[in-house]
Amino acid sequence: MLLWLGRTPESFVPGVADADAERFRLPKPAPGHVLRWDTKALHAALDAKRRDRGLTWAALAREVGGFSPGMLASLSRNRRVGLPRVMRLVLWLDQPAVMFTRTADH
Repeated sequence: MLLWLGRTPESFVPGVADADAERFRLPKPAPGHVLRWDTKALHAALDAKRRDRGLTWAALAREVGGFSPGMLASLSRNRRVGLPRVMRLVLWLDQPAVMFTRTADH
């Protein structure tokens, strides 16, 4: 949907400077493929930053808001997550959302 709209995930988040900048642009997948959130990569990045900051999963869930510790753990099992919610995590990580996408067969 984002590719069809020609928008970045960040363009839906109020206050993100230069939300349409090239670094936020999603790649166009090859024919027969679609973009999906790479929840395993997202979980790994969250876990690394969480450990660096000495946070528990419960503390991370409270800090980010909108997640329970179990919801965050389910990301490691490639569970689906929607745009509004995933952007909370991406913003907390301070990385472009495109870093947490992958292509999949359609």
